[in-house]
Amino acid sequence: MKKWVGGFVAQNNVGDSKNVTLKAASKQTTQFDVCAKILNVFDLDQYTNELKLRDNSGETYYTLALKVKFPHLRSGQSIRIRSA
Repeated sequence: MKKWVGGFVAQNNVGDSKNVTLKAASKQTTQFDVCAKILNVFDLDQYTNELKLRDNSGETYYTLALKVKFPHLRSGQSIRIRSA
């Protein structure tokens, strides 16, 4: 089952139609959702992490995430950023 899901997700867009690639995000004028994988988590200070993200388009971006609100984020996780 795990092998099938990995192959299916890699070949098909399993999110809804509001998902946007990070490459196309700069052209958006409304809110949108992004599905991406966390490549690395950098510890900036006691309150903030910086996330290195990559999505299906192959683009790599960095974003900040508060430790208090998102304490569970780890490298290798797939995340969905809603209303970006």
